[in-house]
Amino acid sequence: MNSLRIIVITQGVSRILPTILKINHEIVGVVESAPRGYHKNIKLNAIKDAVMHCMALLFGVPSLKRWCQKLMLPYFKMYVGRDQRLNDFVENLSPDLIVIYSMSQLLKKNILQIPKYGAINLHPSLLPSYRGPNPDFWQYYDFVLERGVTVHMVDEGEDTGDILLQEKYKMPIGMKSSELNAILIGDVGGRLLAESINLISSNKIKRVPQLADSITGRARNLKPGEHGSLINWTEWEVVRIWHLLRGTESWFNALPRPAGVYWGQRWIVNNYIEIKKETNDIPGCIYSDVDGRYVACKNGKIYVSIKFSSFWLCVALFNKLKGLML
Repeated sequence: MNSLRIIVITQGVSRILPTILKINHEIVGVVESAPRGYHKNIKLNAIKDAVMHCMALLFGVPSLKRWCQKLMLPYFKMYVGRDQRLNDFVENLSPDLIVIYSMSQLLKKNILQIPKYGAINLHPSLLPSYRGPNPDFWQYYDFVLERGVTVHMVDEGEDTGDILLQEKYKMPIGMKSSELNAILIGDVGGRLLAESINLISSNKIKRVPQLADSITGRARNLKPGEHGSLINWTEWEVVRIWHLLRGTESWFNALPRPAGVYWGQRWIVNNYIEIKKETNDIPGCIYSDVDGRYVACKNGKIYVSIKFSSFWLCVALFNKLKGLML
């Protein structure tokens, strides 16, 4: 097995990095993929990066740039409009392989042709199902419990390259996204990535072409204004809504946001109960009873609570400031 020179492309200090560091290969550089739309207001996003850097220091939120600095790894921020600089960064480091997890834009052919072995990507679905940037949400939305991850070759399409390794995982109902990804990405995905890299380096990897068409729709990103309209409150059973809300509680904004002294906070989704008799509650609205606050559903209640967090308050204040600046 030959030792490979690897460039990693990811967002933030992602769960794959500890695994990649442990394998018998050399990370020669790291590319951080900026969020979609970053290029539209570089100055504002530079301010945001500075604020997030301060929040990282105050709340212990890790920064990929600081992580690279500690390990003395070359670092590059990738966003639309930096194609030539990205090309130069990759060429100068002469990698054998590019390893990707969580990237907001597709790599162009000239980048893919630089490494000897091309590029591989870890995708959190069982391809060809749920191709696209947001498979986690849409699998929660569709109540898919047989989850999984795929390591595949990267081509010029969106998650269409040959499959290298793939593994299923049966998730419990209501498992939160953070807990699920600790297993899917941190454990299963990291192991499959390490195995793929080792097989590539020893020329033992097997490639399985994907079907041209996916049986699911594209796993697209959500538009800011559509969060509140995606749940079918009058038709869906309470367990399906609970599974979706609990799984995505830190980033899906389907419920009215807390107000008053709890402004800027997020709801914590707790347990649910089924109710067979009809009530006067309007599905999707928040009420209170002797057991606490709950979201009304057509056949039950989903109990929610609030735990004050200075982190979420800072995020809300920053978003408010950003809105005033635009």
